[in-house]
Amino acid sequence: MILYHIKLTIRELKRNVVYSSLSILGFTIGLAVCLVIAMHLYYEYTYNQCIPNHEHIVRVVDGENERFELDYRLSEHILQNIPEVEAACPIQVFIWESFKIKTKHNCVRFETLASTTNDFFDIFSIRVLAKMGEKPFVNNHSVVITQSVATALFGHENPIGQEVTVDDDNYLIVSAVIEDLPLHSSLQGNVFINSDDEERRLFSTCDDKGCIYRYDHYLLLKSNYDLNYIADKINASIPETFHTIGQLLLQELTKVYTGPQFRRSTSKHSNNALNYLFVVLCIAILAISTINYLNFSVLLKLANLKQIGVKRIVGAKPKDIKLHATTEVMVYMLIALILAILIVGQLIPLANSLLTTNLSMSILVKPQFVFLLAILLTPVIAINILAPFLILPRSSIMEHFTNRMFSKSTIPARTILTTAQFVVSILLFATVFIVSKQINYVKTSHLGFEKEQLVKLNVPFTFTQGKAFKDQLSQLPLCQSISQSRGAPGDINHVWKTSINDVPIASEIIYADPDFIKTMAIPLLHGRNFYPNEKGAKCIINNEFLRLTGWEQTDGKKLWERKDGSGGYEVVGVTHNFHTASFHTKVEPICLILSNSDEPVTPYNVLYNTSIRLQAGNVPDMLKQMSEVWSQFIPDEPLDYTFYDTHFDSLYRKEETLGRSLWVLSVIAIALTCFGILGQVMHTAFSRTKEIGIRKVNGAKIWQVMLMLNMNFVKWVAIAFVIATPIAYFAMDKWLQNFAYRTPLSWWVFVLAGLLALVIALLTVSWQSWLAARRNPVEALRYE
Repeated sequence: MILYHIKLTIRELKRNVVYSSLSILGFTIGLAVCLVIAMHLYYEYTYNQCIPNHEHIVRVVDGENERFELDYRLSEHILQNIPEVEAACPIQVFIWESFKIKTKHNCVRFETLASTTNDFFDIFSIRVLAKMGEKPFVNNHSVVITQSVATALFGHENPIGQEVTVDDDNYLIVSAVIEDLPLHSSLQGNVFINSDDEERRLFSTCDDKGCIYRYDHYLLLKSNYDLNYIADKINASIPETFHTIGQLLLQELTKVYTGPQFRRSTSKHSNNALNYLFVVLCIAILAISTINYLNFSVLLKLANLKQIGVKRIVGAKPKDIKLHATTEVMVYMLIALILAILIVGQLIPLANSLLTTNLSMSILVKPQFVFLLAILLTPVIAINILAPFLILPRSSIMEHFTNRMFSKSTIPARTILTTAQFVVSILLFATVFIVSKQINYVKTSHLGFEKEQLVKLNVPFTFTQGKAFKDQLSQLPLCQSISQSRGAPGDINHVWKTSINDVPIASEIIYADPDFIKTMAIPLLHGRNFYPNEKGAKCIINNEFLRLTGWEQTDGKKLWERKDGSGGYEVVGVTHNFHTASFHTKVEPICLILSNSDEPVTPYNVLYNTSIRLQAGNVPDMLKQMSEVWSQFIPDEPLDYTFYDTHFDSLYRKEETLGRSLWVLSVIAIALTCFGILGQVMHTAFSRTKEIGIRKVNGAKIWQVMLMLNMNFVKWVAIAFVIATPIAYFAMDKWLQNFAYRTPLSWWVFVLAGLLALVIALLTVSWQSWLAARRNPVEALRYE
């Protein structure tokens, strides 16, 4: 019996090839897009599951102060006082495009430098390919590199025991080579240095009680203990000497990538806002595809109306008709699924490029993904099967030989379905416009300094000829202004803490020469700039720092002054606020500290950022001139430069990914909506054939018939606009809260989205309604 219904379905598919093809094609496109989105979401939410014992690994989180980077000493304290913990390790990861590792004959750039201990390699089960001793680090001067770095740096030569320089830190010996960390891991690293040596701890913060090194901390638990229980024990054991630590929580490793993210997090993390949006879009596109399928399914039923009536006359029972309808849906869904999988294979490279991810077809056969796919498709198949049952059993046999059954019973359902499609389209249009508007806003807004024609050269940390280097660069005709600093916008490595009038202040620190404010073009609000060749402990703060202090003026004020009144830095001026990070975060308190020229140059006070304000002209030629000066001072390294505008634009890659993805999905959703509208107008023209004929016989013009057919769609768009606008406003308002500085939600964005949906609807409808209006009325009446 099933085989008979399959053959009958294939026969009907061939007989009604237009409606059947449109039905399958629309659902196939929507299903293919949903599969790609589902694969991306599966990939995002299975991060770190590739790590052995991932279910026993946790990260320590300061929930009270909302930070992951905690006192370096915490891991050792937990390991000594909490018996449920098998191993613990601190790790600090720095991601920067300009890290270097050098031998005497080669120099390789890498992006991720990690400072950690031997316990890291044990906790995360990192496979060691070659090593010098029992552990990857054999002493404080050891460095561990990944296989890819070893190949790039040494080729086929054995790297073990070789001396290298890592970002100008001399006398490091390659003690181990490890396999590259999995791409599907939130922790990444190319080069690892031993944090047991205090000189190789990367990031510190200071306050009135001293300085601490801030590291992430990972624990390997002995068993599946209750995390709240372990956290309570840790909190109870914390002594007062850990004064920067608040209430601690434990975060499972599998939730590190998708969990909450705080400022200065060093691990890779997901864009949850984008993921949630993709979930909504996946459901929306699948809904549109299902609506399209139902529209064309109704058209197929209309085409086979008399055939169904004949079956019932000759004794077909309702269950037989239901079985045939079920078989038809299953055959169509199977064809659509096979075609969708073939399309997915072609879409994966595009998805990997748009989303900067690493999807592969192997995800489709993962048991978890198959289960997810079954959950996704089951309600869709059920809706497509049940929809015809809501119509057929309630109709008389005679109604199968007229259009009355479908014309009166499907109109409300079709109105709802079409309106839903327009709601989704308007939502997508509004979302795309607002995302594009926000990206344009953050890229074009003033940062508080002039980022155009501004380049930063990064000299080695051990470079001691800074003054001569600056003097020679300043003589180039390309140089409008030049400054040297330790730290710069987009490259802040020092944070000092203080408390003024009982208000805690954590300030970003930039050591700068007197030309810094001029070169960066930062406006002064109060006071003065540093004088040329000025000496002494002077500083300039930004307006945000001044606001937190509560001072009305800065004359005679000092920062970080000792209790006996000695030391400290005299505040000589206040600048306007300027951004050192993206618009996702508010402007932080910033303190510019004068770097005294009479101090002997050491690795601890090198001004390694050289910022140059360029004249207008040929940029490649300017880079060539700078490279010639660079090679005189640093002959063994290529010119290391970054344009400020390029760097700050790169901070919004995720938002640009979102924008590009939304544009692609919007085009697909609009195409699917056009499919649905086409099905609707074909259905309308089919069910109103006799009415159109009578109107034309009575003298109706073509434009009058087109107006009659088009008006319903105009009403549906208007209703959809009323529904979609508040939803889009609420959703985009939530998304914009990810930014500390955001574009306003302008009313014209929503109006434009509604108008665009209306234009697309009218263009799609008008062609088919014109064909229906031009039909010979005699043929129309004969049809009935």
